Amino acid sequence: MIVSEFLSVRGTPPIKEKSSEPLHDAVLLMKTQEVSAVLVSDDGKSLDGIITERDVVKCLCDEAGHSSDMNVEDIMTRKLITCSPGDDVSDLLPLMHNNHIRHIPVLDRKGHIAGLIGLGELVHDDWHRAAL
Repeated sequence: MIVSEFLSVRGTPPIKEKSSEPLHDAVLLMKTQEVSAVLVSDDGKSLDGIITERDVVKCLCDEAGHSSDMNVEDIMTRKLITCSPGDDVSDLLPLMHNNHIRHIPVLDRKGHIAGLIGLGELVHDDWHRAAL
């Protein structure tokens, strides 16, 4: 299965936030939307970074007492591993494992955000196919 097919069946539109937004707002968005990652995009199309639960936990440990003054850009991950809609989904689990990541943004040919695939979605899909 290719990534675009996977997204059409399993994927939901990724949640996006601007880098200049307060960190608290992004964390609240993650909580209310029940997601573990938010893509960062200042123009709503291109990918500037990602903020994950892991980033938030590291921030709270490193910046105890100062996180309330921080913006998304202060803790977002900028160096990203991405995939494209034509990539094979079976390549994503090893890619996540080898890079110690839990989310892979999907970028189209123009470099615009096409989706976000999380480790949980891949594991659920593998489990579901194995159960059939």
